[in-house]
Parts: sequence; structure tokens; C-alpha cells
Amino acid sequence: MTALAQRFTHRQYLIFLIALIGVVRILTFAFVLPLDNENLDNLWVALPESVVAGEGYQGCDPNYFFTCTEPQPTAAREPGNVLFYALLFKVFGQEIGVIFIAQVLLDMLTGWFAYQIARRIFQPKWIGLAVVAVWAVYLPAISVTGQYYWSPLATMFMGLFVLSLVWALERRDSYRRILLSGVAFGLLCLTRTPNEFSIMLLIPALLLARRSGWTQRLLYAGAFTAAFVVMLSPWVIRNYIEFKAFIPTTTLNGYNIFRHTQVIEEPDTLWYGNVPDSIIKLQERAGDRLYVGMSEVELNNIFMDEGLKIIAKYPDRYLQLSLSRVADGWFNIRPAQFYEQNILATAFTIIVNGVLWLFAIPALFITLERWLERGWPLLLMLLFSTVIYLPVSIQMHYLIPVAPFLFMFAAYGWHVIRQSRHLWSQSTAVSTS
Repeated sequence: MTALAQRFTHRQYLIFLIALIGVVRILTFAFVLPLDNENLDNLWVALPESVVAGEGYQGCDPNYFFTCTEPQPTAAREPGNVLFYALLFKVFGQEIGVIFIAQVLLDMLTGWFAYQIARRIFQPKWIGLAVVAVWAVYLPAISVTGQYYWSPLATMFMGLFVLSLVWALERRDSYRRILLSGVAFGLLCLTRTPNEFSIMLLIPALLLARRSGWTQRLLYAGAFTAAFVVMLSPWVIRNYIEFKAFIPTTTLNGYNIFRHTQVIEEPDTLWYGNVPDSIIKLQERAGDRLYVGMSEVELNNIFMDEGLKIIAKYPDRYLQLSLSRVADGWFNIRPAQFYEQNILATAFTIIVNGVLWLFAIPALFITLERWLERGWPLLLMLLFSTVIYLPVSIQMHYLIPVAPFLFMFAAYGWHVIRQSRHLWSQSTAVSTS
């Protein structure tokens, strides 16, 4: 009876915290932050509108592809969020309030996924509740809920993928579970394509995770890969038909490389100077190769080519710039634009994420062997998501999808420290007596 009461009480806490996620976000945008109902000309809005109107997956955003003069086939945005918004536009109309409520529900679902992951890997049970509580009040995640943006859906799919993979690892003879995990990974990649590159780490990890002959290991990893490829195939095939090129991600890779790398041509830009306009800079460097109406792929290739030339010319500055992005990603510190930042928001981020990492380190390294057998997907995605953006560009909201994993390690690290202090106190008392 006591155990039943404890489970019921624990469930009540969970329900309360899941509800708190929604309440905090609603109150924040009711009284503190405005809903983003003005920035309606970006592709996150234009593409869903085009799909709903029956005009296809096309748009024209001169902020990225300045040579376009009218809507054209595009692969600048991942299809996951575009189709999600298109569905909401189709059913409810283009209302930011509807988008906001939908993304609040996504955040609540993310909290539930995070709890399920934590309770399968970490003990005691309160760690899962602590993760949900932090997620409920985590300001970077709250701030994007009222915007047209990819983060809430991608974070939910990240939680679904890791939960499904942890679930699959509980029964490594179940091909159904690993297939479902591959499907979830495909959905994640269709919402945030940089995650595709983690397949290079996931496949070796899956091969090592299964304790059987190599034939069974290859079949196990192959089932995951096959499900992922099937999910990604419609996007890749569509892009090949439109652009006659293999595009598994988006057509913004070259743009991002050039835009966020060309600053290293400017002396001391990393620390002091303003960032030159990337479009003007490209026109100066490649004017004779540019023409009105060129396709996204052509322009993206020029961006990539010029960006790689700059990197080859200043490899030391590029390395310095890439390493400095760690501070931007987790602590919102941008040396070159520090004077433009909201100091209070930056201070909040430094304190909160600094404390989280301080407690996460013991869980990540000191107690590695205790949870690594089942918990490696958390560590892999946390570290991968940090590293993959460093060569190109990183902002704090890029790391929101893996923030719940940091919360888990931090909560467990707090538990390890408390437990160690208790054992130390006991051993001291025994030695004294």
C-alpha cells in the first residue's frame, strides 16, 4: 500500500510539473514577452503558406538567396517544421496564437520524454522530476515557444529519438524497437538536418552495443540505418528532381560557411570589429559568377567555394573563431558583439548553464561506467550537438534540443556529490569513534 501511495504521489508530482511547463510559457508570453507576429516574411511562414496554397515547396528570401526575384523551388528550410506549420495553417489559419499553443504542447511532450529517459537511466527517481522542473523554467527554451521557429518540434523529436533508442537498448534482440528508433531519428533529421551527421557515430556505437556475433550486430545497425534512410528518402529524391543534385540537408550550408567565416579576413574582428555584410562581401569576391535568377544550388556552391578559400588563407584565425563558439553556444557570450547583447540575459545564461555544467562534470566522467552501457545516447548527442556547429556557426538556441540531457547529468552529478559527502561524513565519524 505504501509503495502504491508513493507511486501515486510521484505521478502527481510529474503531472504537476508537466502542467507547469505550459503554465510558465503561457504566463511568460501573456505578461513578459510578445508573440512574434511581425516577422511574417521569413521562410518559416512563406513556405507553409506556399504549401497550403498548392504552389509547392517554394519561396524567395533575399536575406539568403539575394539573386532570386520570385518564388522558386527551395531546400533552404527542413520539411519537418514547414509541413507542421502548413498543417496548422490549413486547419486553423495563420494565427501565431495557434502556433504558440501547439509549441507549448510540444514542450510539454518534451518534458514527458525527458522524464521517461531519466527514469530509465538514472537513480533515484527524483532526478527525472528535477529534469522536468528545470525544463519548465529554462528561459532559452521558453523564449522560442512564441516564435515561428524549428526548435520546439526538433527538441520534441530529439527526446523521442533518444527515448526510443534507450528503449531499444533495453531489449537488444528486438528489431521492432530499433526500427522505431530509426524512424524517430529520421523525423529528427527532417526537422534539423545537422543531426544527420551523427549517423557516423551512431552506427559504430550500435555495432559495439550489441553483445553477439558480428552478423547480428550488422543486422541490428542495418535495421536502424534502413529505417532512417527510408524516412529521409522523400526529401532527398525531391531535391534531386528539383536541383539535379544530392542534397540530404539544406541549401544553406555554403551560405552559413561563408557568412560566419568571412569575418576572419578582418583584423581583430573576433574581439572588436563589426561583422561585414556577407552578401556585399560575396558580390565583391564573385561578382562575375552571379546572375539574377540563379538556382539555390548554384549560389550555395559559390558561397561554399569562397568560404573555403578564406578558411584556407587564415586557418589559425578560423580555428580560433571555431573554438570561441563554445562560449556562444552554451553561455551566450559573443566577444565581437558583446556591446549589442542583453547583459541581464547573458548573465542569467552564464550563471544557470555554468552551474549545470559544474554539477554535470562528475556525472560525465567520475561515474561514467555506471550508466554508459544504456546512457551513451545522451552523451553522444550532447557532445555531437555541441561540436557539429563549431566549424560553421552556433547560437544558444541551437543547443536547446540537447539541454534536457545536460539537466539529467547535472541532477545526477548533484546526487553523486551529496552521496559522496554523506559517505565521507560516515567514514569520518567511524574513524573518530
